[in-house]
Amino acid sequence: MPKSNFQEAEFKSLGTDRRDIAQRLYRAIENSRANISVRWFAEKGHFELIGTKNTDQDQTTADLLKHQAGEGWKLKIAGRNEKGNIILHFIPVIPVDSTKHLCETLGVKDEERSFALIAALIEGRSVLDIGCGKGYTTARIAAELKPRSLTALEPGIDTGSSFAQASNFLSERGIEVLNLTAQQASIKYLGTFDVVTVFKYNVGHREKEAFAASIARIIKADGIAIISSVERERCYEGFDSALYIGDALRKYFEIIDVKEVNYSQTAREWFLLCRRPITARTVS
Repeated sequence: MPKSNFQEAEFKSLGTDRRDIAQRLYRAIENSRANISVRWFAEKGHFELIGTKNTDQDQTTADLLKHQAGEGWKLKIAGRNEKGNIILHFIPVIPVDSTKHLCETLGVKDEERSFALIAALIEGRSVLDIGCGKGYTTARIAAELKPRSLTALEPGIDTGSSFAQASNFLSERGIEVLNLTAQQASIKYLGTFDVVTVFKYNVGHREKEAFAASIARIIKADGIAIISSVERERCYEGFDSALYIGDALRKYFEIIDVKEVNYSQTAREWFLLCRRPITARTVS
């Protein structure tokens, strides 16, 4: 039987989807009865498995575990330790199309969010809040951070969508709400904003290049982009290149900093702060 430091409590901060994926792998390890030790590295977000010295058996074990655990895993053979035992890293990966559910159920609520990290970047500046949802965070920005001007953008355009709700809620507060069609159609928004904010970013990996380019079009030459996510893979390099947004942003921005903000034991948010260089290339 495998030896393990697995504790269910360690996975609570991962949210339901990732916790289920992690538990499936652990059950697969137990069922395999492989002669391996298992360790969960919370700070790195992966299992480390120490296998045998038999290369053929190692590969068979790895294939077996991946098959039993099902989809949702990236397997990386990390090498061997000083005793010659193989080291396998199993990294829990949620399919990109499933992250919308994760972002809606995990992490900080709009009313919990602290603006301490970004307050100085917003006060007195023109701001566009992308993906404003129903508008609660946008309204808080207006009331608490005192931007010079504030515009919201919500892609949904159906009558019952977030766009309709945000329009009703924010128009009462004097905040203009755009949908994606209006933003794309009008040149008056190009190079307009000092700051662009995106809270709980969850754009699919196929769209991240276009997303980064779109922000670069509407922000001023020396503007700042503030992107937050409840998934650290979105903001930190080295976890999952499909989810990581930094590589796309670097084509147009300098990344100033990445910060983690903890609101409670299970509510965390990661902020990626970027500045558009004055000499940045033109985006057509």
